[in-house]
Amino acid sequence: MILGQCEFNKKYFVEKIECNEKEARYLLTLGCYAGSEILIISKVSNNYIVKILDSKYGINEKIVNKIKVKG
Repeated sequence: MILGQCEFNKKYFVEKIECNEKEARYLLTLGCYAGSEILIISKVSNNYIVKILDSKYGINEKIVNKIKVKG
């Protein structure tokens, strides 16, 4: 399932990230990698507020839709 299709305030685990190298490095610096826990807090315009490793980040919808998760 794509992260952008997930329910808010429910924990998911990253299964795969399908993006270019620059975006993958950015997500890795946030702690978003295969097996990590991620939670969507809210959506504001085209940005998602997500929680990764006890920190909150704003991530563009384009990148969010490249993250595959499992519940």
